[in-house]
Amino acid sequence: MILDEKLAMSWICSVKVGTVDRELLALMHEAGCHMIRIGVETGNQELLDNVKKGVRIEEVEQTVAWCHEVGMEVHAHMMLGMPGETHETVRKSFRFVEKIRPTTVTYGITTPYPGTPLYDDVVEKFPELGDGSQIDVRSIHTNGRANEFYTQLSAKDLSGYVREAYRRFYLRPGYILSQLKRVTNKEDLRRLTIAGANVFDFVLRGDEG
Repeated sequence: MILDEKLAMSWICSVKVGTVDRELLALMHEAGCHMIRIGVETGNQELLDNVKKGVRIEEVEQTVAWCHEVGMEVHAHMMLGMPGETHETVRKSFRFVEKIRPTTVTYGITTPYPGTPLYDDVVEKFPELGDGSQIDVRSIHTNGRANEFYTQLSAKDLSGYVREAYRRFYLRPGYILSQLKRVTNKEDLRRLTIAGANVFDFVLRGDEG
């Protein structure tokens, strides 16, 4: 309908892997969609299966590749500290992100939400969590909470890995250069400067800043 009505629109959306193909992505891009956001979560099939994601790693790779082919940007949502996470699976996720080359990426620490099976399992071990109402939402995805119950990593490990993840992705010379090449006006430069400063601050100080 956007194309039929010749509407000049620029938009983004979230997509679940397995619900789009190359033809649909090309049509979306033609209609003004310049970025899709994907819950990639991890580069490890076993961890995806542990949380019943219902997605194959190969499907993730194919979807992102299609986006690259049609000229669409990709934002990848990643999670660290999923059930079964180890130091090696974290490293594997880092390598997977480097392989699929999303345009942007965010990393968060898996947080058991009240009402989910994972939370029910955790609260049996840590009854002090109660109904979850005391969780500090300001740092809900940057500070680990009870992850040691279902991973091999401590809260300190996970917080450190989140900062490392941003450093590995955004502070690459090649990535910085590619973003500078996209600057076409002062507003673009302002946004890039603010975003870069925020990444530097988080990498260096984490939530302490």
